[in-house]
Amino acid sequence: MNTYVEINIYTASNERCLNVLSAIEPDNHSAPYGISIKMECINDTLVVQTTFSGTRLLTLRNTIDDILEHVSIAIKTVKVLSEYSQSK
Repeated sequence: MNTYVEINIYTASNERCLNVLSAIEPDNHSAPYGISIKMECINDTLVVQTTFSGTRLLTLRNTIDDILEHVSIAIKTVKVLSEYSQSK
């Protein structure tokens, strides 16, 4: 069974999207067997495309949960660093 999931996450700008992408992209190289992850920035939106070939949907759900957690942390970190650099 093949399953495709696409998640679109709005960020404040293309620059912020690219910063978030570069922060989380290394995590994608260790995806579980049968899962393919592609990420890109389209304008100010991070697009996460996940393809799963297998029968254990819990593996896919856990992977998506991990991606969303990493994206959330990266967005918060990039935002804080951006605000800090603007205050100097």
